[in-house]
Amino acid sequence: MSSRPRSGEDPSLVRWPAPGKAAGLACGWEGYAWTAAHLVGSGTMHAIPGLEAKVRRFALEELAAPAPKAASHLWGAGGVAVVCGRYASFDGSLRPLVRQSFRRWQATWASCPSFDLAEGTAGALLACAELDRIGCGTPFAKSLKPLQETCARALHTELESAEAGRASLGLLHGIAGLLLALVVGRAVLGLPVRRSLTDRAFEALCRHRFRTRRGLTQWFGWTGVRRSRRGSWCSGAPGITAALLRCAEWTGEERYLRLAVEGALSTRFYRTVARCFCCGTVGRSQVLIETYRVTGDTPWLDYALALRRLRGLEASPCFSLPGFFWGRLGLDYLDHRIRNPALPLPGLGPQP
Repeated sequence: MSSRPRSGEDPSLVRWPAPGKAAGLACGWEGYAWTAAHLVGSGTMHAIPGLEAKVRRFALEELAAPAPKAASHLWGAGGVAVVCGRYASFDGSLRPLVRQSFRRWQATWASCPSFDLAEGTAGALLACAELDRIGCGTPFAKSLKPLQETCARALHTELESAEAGRASLGLLHGIAGLLLALVVGRAVLGLPVRRSLTDRAFEALCRHRFRTRRGLTQWFGWTGVRRSRRGSWCSGAPGITAALLRCAEWTGEERYLRLAVEGALSTRFYRTVARCFCCGTVGRSQVLIETYRVTGDTPWLDYALALRRLRGLEASPCFSLPGFFWGRLGLDYLDHRIRNPALPLPGLGPQP
């Protein structure tokens, strides 16, 4: 595929969902703004006329609406804060919106009933790390310790549940996502976390994996549940692999990378009926690109491209829908990332 920058008139980036309808990078307008910022900022796409003005307009409309209950940036109030921070890094006139969006977002941290990466405090902690890496750390520096402590307690609870026979293992809803948040929080934000806790989480992922008939490493989404989305980004091997790859980058520990490569092999071969980013083929392909980016081993990129070229992929009904996780934007971003694997993935926190 050509590596030349594409036109700013990418069809998937022209029409954004209305503010206040669906919040966060996963389904809302924030996912479009986040994607455009990275594509233009990396030189993958030419500048989009009026982009900053559009972001300002959408952000103001979003901030005028009631805040969602979720605390994460994927499905919650953290999405608009991350977008405002990203655009403020190259347009200083948007910086007041960072503080405004942060105050609205922070109010959800204590009241959010979830602790996971999808909607809860683990996602909020990763979003804070992303903001810190782009120079927007000042508004929330004093607020992070309680957030980190909440994630640590949630991980401890999940590990106890795993020993009792029922816990979520996956990236978006379970142990892998909480482990990732605490590892990134320690590396980027300097938040202490007990080594024994992260060791237990890693050991739980090792203990609850199983081997398929082909000798591939797999995880069920929940311990003790044999029917769950093994091939999904949200709960199965692809998401767990992505978390392990990011942990390997930030810690430099070989154990994370070894287990991640096992998961990547399974991600390559395990077939999924769904096609979207969250639950299907697009998400699997993205994890293989991520494996290539971290390891530098070219075959992983070839495997990702092979999945992208599966017959009938684009004909899936989900790609007539808006949004990153379940819609067309996720597929189009996969095409951009095949051309430029250095582009980040949403929800995993910053790359080193």
